[in-house]
Amino acid sequence: MIHHESKTDWIKTFYDSAVEWWGESWYDGENLKDRLKIIQQYGGQEDKRILELGAGTGETAAYLCDHGYSVTAVDISRMNIELINEMSKKRPSLKAVEGDFLKVRIEEKFSTICMFESFGLGSDSDQRKLLRRIAHSWLTDNGVLIMDVYHPCGPIKAAGTKQSLDRLENVPGSVDMTEYSYYDGIKNRWIDIWEPVNDKASTKIQSVRCYSPADLFLLLAGSGLKVQNILYKGQSVDFKNDEIKTENAFEDSEQNYAYTAILRKK
Repeated sequence: MIHHESKTDWIKTFYDSAVEWWGESWYDGENLKDRLKIIQQYGGQEDKRILELGAGTGETAAYLCDHGYSVTAVDISRMNIELINEMSKKRPSLKAVEGDFLKVRIEEKFSTICMFESFGLGSDSDQRKLLRRIAHSWLTDNGVLIMDVYHPCGPIKAAGTKQSLDRLENVPGSVDMTEYSYYDGIKNRWIDIWEPVNDKASTKIQSVRCYSPADLFLLLAGSGLKVQNILYKGQSVDFKNDEIKTENAFEDSEQNYAYTAILRKK
């Protein structure tokens, strides 16, 4: 199956299908506590307004609203937006905006912007364009971007594996699935294929650019953003020491694919 890093038309189709197959996210209050804690610790103190890019089915945005924040939730999937709009009926501080990160018009500026598990779709050029747009158009002075970044270690370990998943009984569109994981070592992309057992023609594929912290520093050059901290499983990663170490800080990343970068506007 061919997938081109420069083409992003698959994103909307993939995530529309994801809602049909899996319904609302499995995230709940218990496993959203870490995100709230990071925002409380590093988020902008100027106000309680947050811009969430790639809000998915809206569980994080709703949880933040329930804890006193006002959230503008952006997503490209119409089905995700419908779920967020439904949540907003009980949460006046939640606003859904349908659109592509690189094209959507947002006039406000925010002291806190979040991207949870949504960075790395598209090419390096797309990521640079997005980072510059965040820094220059949407972040207030000294504002912070809290962003999950996929690290190569986990997807490399999982490459070549597959797993069978049974349909979810409470989701009408759910079906028995087979998930295949691959890794392109040249492009540094995790390739994730979801194949319905009885409808292989409906197979969907996503690929995500993975960045080590060293790669991220290179990507940020000229973006208007600088690294304040890097968190892995809630703990700070030592990136300021120039010593090269033999131990791998991401050794157990097969179960923890991403780290969180705290980026401050310069």
